[in-house]
Amino acid sequence: MNHSPGLGAYLRAEFLRSYRSFSFYLPLIILAVGLLAGVLNLSGATVSDSLAPLHIYPVGIIVPLALASAALADRRERTLRGGGLRWRRCRPGLELYARLLVVSGYAVLGHVLAAVPVVGFTMPVLVFTAVESVVFVASYALGVALCRSLPAGSWGLIASLVLGLAMSVAAPLTTEPAVDAGTWFWQPWTWPLIPTLPTFAIHANSVLALPGEAVLDYPVVAPLVLYLALGVGCAVVSVWATSPARGSAGSRLLGGQAPSRNHSSDLVRDRLPTQTRRSFVRAMSVALPWRVWVFLAVIMCLLLVLVRVVWGPTVSSTMWALGALPIAATITGITAWTTHGAAWPALSYRRSRRMLLPVTTAVAACFTAAAVVAGGVCAGAGPYQLIVAPAGTAMIVAVTFLLASVSVGTSLAVSLIVLVWSLVSCSFPLGSWLGWSGLWAWVFRMGDYPQFWVLAGGCATLLTAVAMAATAPSYRLRA
Repeated sequence: MNHSPGLGAYLRAEFLRSYRSFSFYLPLIILAVGLLAGVLNLSGATVSDSLAPLHIYPVGIIVPLALASAALADRRERTLRGGGLRWRRCRPGLELYARLLVVSGYAVLGHVLAAVPVVGFTMPVLVFTAVESVVFVASYALGVALCRSLPAGSWGLIASLVLGLAMSVAAPLTTEPAVDAGTWFWQPWTWPLIPTLPTFAIHANSVLALPGEAVLDYPVVAPLVLYLALGVGCAVVSVWATSPARGSAGSRLLGGQAPSRNHSSDLVRDRLPTQTRRSFVRAMSVALPWRVWVFLAVIMCLLLVLVRVVWGPTVSSTMWALGALPIAATITGITAWTTHGAAWPALSYRRSRRMLLPVTTAVAACFTAAAVVAGGVCAGAGPYQLIVAPAGTAMIVAVTFLLASVSVGTSLAVSLIVLVWSLVSCSFPLGSWLGWSGLWAWVFRMGDYPQFWVLAGGCATLLTAVAMAATAPSYRLRA
């Protein structure tokens, strides 16, 4: 007698599969944001007895974090072949429903832990948990649909990261004008932020709202319902994308039909250099995702030119230094590791293994620095910003490469938190330690503090060397 497992079995299976994954550590990541907000509140950087110190989480972290969590979970399932579940008589709808429930549990726990250090065990904790948990789950469903709609490989992870950071940049700029004009219904990227403004009593630019201001009367339920409906629609699309009617599960997980042995050897033979002379650069460059990098670099330059024409060089240079540069360097560092990560155990037995890491990092950093400088020229950046940009880019590439060698999820989480903190640190003078603590914003600060360009460039170069040296033991231990 065939017995179809119920939701409880799917929940138990999903919890076991998520153990020690990126989703499993979501409460700790969100707690780190809450502790950071508590430190800022105690230090006087933000003085408030409400949820306002946590503003960096809904403004710049929650949507990218949820999208990255979905992308990493999808990457895990592709790598592990779904744990064998795709070849069993399982229902895709219940499987996705169980995953959303497990992830929402992690998110709820993290939101409670983040709010308690700021406001204690009070009613705002429940409000914060309810609002942000709905936003997180809906964003997670959006990320799942995005990843399952794209080809296998790094496209889902890259697209989720770019979309999340783009929404985090666009929402603060357009939310209040959209609500005032009554056009927010047609701007989905504003839906996650609108309910948080009256809940946190802040403006979209993180300035505290005074009593009687219009932002305190913004709708809360309507945008939440719309965003939740968007998440439900994305979940339906995700279930349809993995339905048995669309092909075999194995071919979907592997991104298409697996090549035959002869075809695989032909591909390898065609990509091998024909010359016998050894070249570290050519050997380590052949597997890098050049097409993805070039495509993203061209898109970056075109967007910066468009922003410069529409809003002027001030806005475009700011978007370049605080958005395009760290995002491009983070993507390059992570994808440079993922393309070689599985091969490091074998490569570490080579006699020339000590050259592999510096060459890989140098190739990735050089390409990214060239693309970033080109983007800075398109954006109209200042001369000292362009001078420090290569060193700052190399620093981010090396650090993200180091973190990715430990865990791709760790690299994404740390990079996101450092980026948001760098945005916050721009409000402090560069002469203070808080100003220098925003590492990802050093290039941007050179526009206002050009006298520090030698110090910033030297420190970035030093951190690059330290990160490269710290990564070497990491891949040797993997052998």
